[in-house]
Amino acid sequence: HAMEQAAELNISLREAATRVFSNAAGSYSANVGLAIENGTNIDEKALQEQFTTRKGFALSSDNPGKMTEASALFKSALSRVDVTFQNLD
Repeated sequence: HAMEQAAELNISLREAATRVFSNAAGSYSANVGLAIENGTNIDEKALQEQFTTRKGFALSSDNPGKMTEASALFKSALSRVDVTFQNLD
């Protein structure tokens, strides 16, 4: 899938293979559950956008220790996924 993402987003294969998995530095959680609990008119599209923008950050091998915004890469990766789940301990 990284080769497809590299072509789709016009980025290097190394960048396309980046593991996107986190919130921005200093941020915690996508708060999707909180938005559902507190919202009255929660739109699924808005929840999707909240999740992908809040969780779309990555640590780059080219910039060790630096968190970079990668929501486009995250959205591209998720477009190839059928099911997701969150495991909470």
